[in-house]
Amino acid sequence: PDHTRLRGLVNRAFTPRRIESMRMSIRLLTEECLDQLARQDGGDAMEILGFLPVNVIGELVGVPRTDWNYFRPLVNAGVANLEASPTLEELKASHAAFTEMGEYFRNLLDERKKNPQNDLISALIEVEESGDRISEDEVVSTVILLFAAGMETTQNLIGNGLAALFQHPDQQNFLWDNPNLVPSAIEEILRWDSPVQIDGRTALQTTEIAGIKIEEGKSVVTLIGAANRDPEKFINPDDFSVRRDEGPPLSFASGIHYCLGANLARAEGQEMFAGLIRRFSTIEQAGELEQRGRMTLRGFKTVPVSVTSR
Repeated sequence: PDHTRLRGLVNRAFTPRRIESMRMSIRLLTEECLDQLARQDGGDAMEILGFLPVNVIGELVGVPRTDWNYFRPLVNAGVANLEASPTLEELKASHAAFTEMGEYFRNLLDERKKNPQNDLISALIEVEESGDRISEDEVVSTVILLFAAGMETTQNLIGNGLAALFQHPDQQNFLWDNPNLVPSAIEEILRWDSPVQIDGRTALQTTEIAGIKIEEGKSVVTLIGAANRDPEKFINPDDFSVRRDEGPPLSFASGIHYCLGANLARAEGQEMFAGLIRRFSTIEQAGELEQRGRMTLRGFKTVPVSVTSR
């Protein structure tokens, strides 16, 4: 019930209509990233293009532009606690990062109470001050969650997408020749190398799946990456095809915990890859791709690229 209440309060910021109204803003923020890539004739895509999700979620939540870059190392350290077997050092760093973010957002909360803006944190304060829907602690934790989730996963969507295209040059060439396929290409990137590989669920009642009985209250780990390669759902699931049209993958999960930011992530991915096609006649791998080595949130640490402007 608490989850339903909190989700309902922020859901209106992520409706399809609201996200479509943000398209031009997302496109302009995308162009800033592409401008930097063009000036340098390439660089680390995770560093340059991966900044887009930070920009977008920062603007949506209400973090001042001068502070956007401040959050990148904090979020990266914080989400380590979602992994299957984090080290003690990673857990300590994660705790410290979330504590620091909490202090930042409490200060921003105080500032927004004095000077409200047209952003999500101001909207949540308005609800909080009405006295019966959300506490200040819940505002802070909700904003931290949105900021962390909105940044790390979409960064991985961009990096994983580039890596998939580099591994399949025929698909990259076909996409560059057919930019109208960008929406289906984003779905295929999400399916073929999902930014979120595993998730957790708890059985609300005793149930049976594939002959296995799961008792009420028991937790299970769902392997999203495996489900996205299910041969009963997808034809030749290990093949990467930007033309694939077999329904959405499970990369955003399902049910009451379906990813709140799915529409936003899709919009960012579409604008980024459409922008790359529009701006560059070629984008090529320019060095070794280094993965983060994480299991839950799958992505790359570095994706070096070279580009040729149109």
